[in-house]
Amino acid sequence: MGIKVRPAKPGEGRDVAQLLAVAALPRPGLANTIDNNELMMAPGNPVECYLVAYEDLKMVGAVGASPPWNWLTELGKHGLAREEQRRIGMIIAKIVSVVVEPDHRRQGVGRKLLLHTIAFYRQHHYKWMYGQFSDDSLIEFYKELGFTVSDPDQPLNVPVGIRTSMLGGSGERWFSMLL
Repeated sequence: MGIKVRPAKPGEGRDVAQLLAVAALPRPGLANTIDNNELMMAPGNPVECYLVAYEDLKMVGAVGASPPWNWLTELGKHGLAREEQRRIGMIIAKIVSVVVEPDHRRQGVGRKLLLHTIAFYRQHHYKWMYGQFSDDSLIEFYKELGFTVSDPDQPLNVPVGIRTSMLGGSGERWFSMLL
């Protein structure tokens, strides 16, 4: 039947959260956010995106992306006005998590999830998307999807919305693309 990708629906929050936890990507409160349909999707608001991949009736993958709330909050502590944070949140998306069940890896599930995520943010007129990872086996995966991948421990220069850069954790690489 093949892999189908669609937005996460209310009632699937627990399954998405469990899938992320298996990959050591816990997202406290995510299950409630999905189940209570609290994702920010209203026109004129920054947009969050949680997509799931199914094969038959089994969830085999998920991706989560949103405006970079933590980074914007940190910039706010250094004087960036809330309205400016909101404006930037409407043009920059961070891929927070991509996870695929181990028995479905290397079958195109992650690729499909990310391609749908890229299309989603382009449709919402976002300008730039980024994320970070530490597993070097993923370098070619991200490059094949059109992302630029940084060397480890390099700051990420933000090309839209604000002139600044971000630092990742030790050994992490950034992946990013203009949309």
